[in-house]
Amino acid sequence: MGLFGKSKDEKIQELADKTIELRELGRNEEAIGYANKLLEIDPDNSVALDNKGVALMQLGRNEEAIEYGDKLLEIDPDNTIALAIKGIALMQLGRNEESIECCDKALEIYPDNFPALENKAIALINLGRNEESIEYFDKALELNPDSVSALKYKGVALAYLDRHD
Repeated sequence: MGLFGKSKDEKIQELADKTIELRELGRNEEAIGYANKLLEIDPDNSVALDNKGVALMQLGRNEEAIEYGDKLLEIDPDNTIALAIKGIALMQLGRNEESIECCDKALEIYPDNFPALENKAIALINLGRNEESIEYFDKALELNPDSVSALKYKGVALAYLDRHD
């Protein structure tokens, strides 16, 4: 510890914890503020980049969320959280093919990645590829059978196909 308070590592941990806490509470603007403070001290801090990206996405600031997903991927190209952030933000912008590419990369790294499976399936629906989407919803539901969103969107895909199974 330094003479005048907390060490740099302690300050980084404190800011990281507060960033996560605020984002989990849905206080996204405040979380972004704490993430910014953390990034001033440690520009490559993955906790700050990740949580800032998620907070931006939750605020509908998808272009900015993609930037933070990309920054995180520059540091760690196999970061499935960054791929998820970027993939969801791309999908929300209607860039479904690019979203699927992010999901596919995440699934190459970790095939049982529920968010990647579900988001790929939703992007496939957005592209009118309903039959293909069902395969991904089924895989997602094997991992999380109680997922309301996966069940709902699988139902949407089945309705588009005029199937009732």
